[in-house]
Amino acid sequence: LLYDMAISEMNYAKTEKQFKSIAEKFNAIKDFNDSKDKVEECLEKAETSRKEAIYSEAIRAMNKNTIPDYKSAINLPIP
Repeated sequence: LLYDMAISEMNYAKTEKQFKSIAEKFNAIKDFNDSKDKVEECLEKAETSRKEAIYSEAIRAMNKNTIPDYKSAINLPIP
């Protein structure tokens, strides 16, 4: 069942891309069970993952302790 596969994938997803892909699967079966809610949940988790990736990249750049890396961190998109 696509629903069960999507639930399983959702439990292991970590990235924005993964959550968006799973949201598409739930959207394909939006009339089944709570799939509509799962679409929204996946999209929210995708946004959280996107912001966490930006934050992690900024921290990584700042930890290098060089002026170019500080500038790189400053210029990252603000979520």
